[in-house]
Amino acid sequence: MSNVSLNAKLASHKIGKGHGYLESILKDRWEKKLRVAQCAARALASCANSKRTRMVMRTDGVIPLLSRLLGANDVELLIPLVGIIKEFAKEV
Repeated sequence: MSNVSLNAKLASHKIGKGHGYLESILKDRWEKKLRVAQCAARALASCANSKRTRMVMRTDGVIPLLSRLLGANDVELLIPLVGIIKEFAKEV
């Protein structure tokens, strides 16, 4: 089978599924990005226990990034974020 006919077959298969195929790809990508954000938030939360690390996080601009993530609807992401904010609030 030539590459042209294989590509045509794949294209017709994808088109035949409609938008569901594209939606599933986008959902998979979103879920992967969400998992990365969750893991990063947990790692930052464990690092935020140290005053020195919080100082580095503050100077490197982590706080504005955290504020953007607060709009998320995912509990597994929000819990570590609130923990980080709590650690920063201890210093005030």
